[in-house]
Formats: sequence, structure tokens, C-alpha cells
Amino acid sequence: MNTLEIRNLTVGYGRKKIWEKLSMTLRGGEITVLLGRNGCGKTTLLRAVQGSLPAMEGSIFVNSTDLGGLSVRQRAALVTTMPQKIPDAEGLTGMEYLKMGFYPTKGPFAGLTDTDRLRITEKAVPFGAAGLLYRDLSEMSMGERQMLS
Repeated sequence: MNTLEIRNLTVGYGRKKIWEKLSMTLRGGEITVLLGRNGCGKTTLLRAVQGSLPAMEGSIFVNSTDLGGLSVRQRAALVTTMPQKIPDAEGLTGMEYLKMGFYPTKGPFAGLTDTDRLRITEKAVPFGAAGLLYRDLSEMSMGERQMLS
């Protein structure tokens, strides 16, 4: 079971601390909601976890691996985030969009194997998104696009 553990994390911008001494553990298979008003630090926390915002203090672990000492590529193989706004890209299918999640490990020009396609499909089924995999993103509603992320 995958685990994300945050220990005494302090993050912010410049000298302004947004989260201070935050500790939490998230386990795979559980649903966790990060809820708060606009500007309270939800995106800041996600940026720290993905590594685009360095921690001022504290540590982040995935399956007991400290993310702080990893290269960008190593970290991306363990942590992936999807943007809130999915692009309008005519000709790009849901499957091709989700293929981007493989970039850290396969590179941007590698094709998907049958096993990769099966993994994506299996992950899409519980969210009711399997029917979107071969549809063009430009023909989907924003709600349907959100189902892919």
C-alpha cells in the first residue's frame, strides 16, 4: 500500500509561511479531501509535495523514501499531479492526455504498451471515465475532463 507522509513541513513564499509544522499521513486506497477557502494554501501544499516549491523545513516521504534528496525525474516517478484546467487540444484523446503521466518514467516520446493502456483503463473504470479514453478532449465538457484528472 502506498503511503504519503508529511513530517513537520513548513512551506511558503519568501519569508511568508503558508503551512507551518504540518504533519499528516495519507494511505493508498483512502479518499482524502483538501478543503479550504480561496488563498488558504491548498495549492501551495500540493506544490510542495510535487517538488515545485521547496520546503523551508520538514520532510515528505513516499513509501518511506525521503523526496527531498531525489532528482526531479526520481521524484516525478513517485509523485504526479494533474492541473486543474485541462487544455483544449483538438485531436488529443483522453488516453493521450493520461499518457502524460508516464513521461517521468518513459519520456515524452515513448509509446504506450498494451499493459500501459490496460493500467490506464483499469484506473479510469472506478471513476466512470473509461468511456472518455478514446474521445477527443475538445468534445468533452469541463466536468468530463475533470473526471480524467
